[in-house]
Amino acid sequence: MNNKIKIYLSASISNALNNSFICSHFEPEKFEIYLPQTITPKDLNHENFPVDAYEACLVMMNNSDVG
Repeated sequence: MNNKIKIYLSASISNALNNSFICSHFEPEKFEIYLPQTITPKDLNHENFPVDAYEACLVMMNNSDVG
């Protein structure tokens, strides 16, 4: 059973390094961090990128406890 607290970190992609730094301070055994900056064009079809990124973010937000 997964009892981790799920956090959606909505922050500017231009702060990617800071976002990752913040996430590194959460214990992976206790927290699952959803970081939208991990959705990149190489992972998604360029033609559908805006729609796919939007839908992936919705999934992350709906699965989150906080964010």
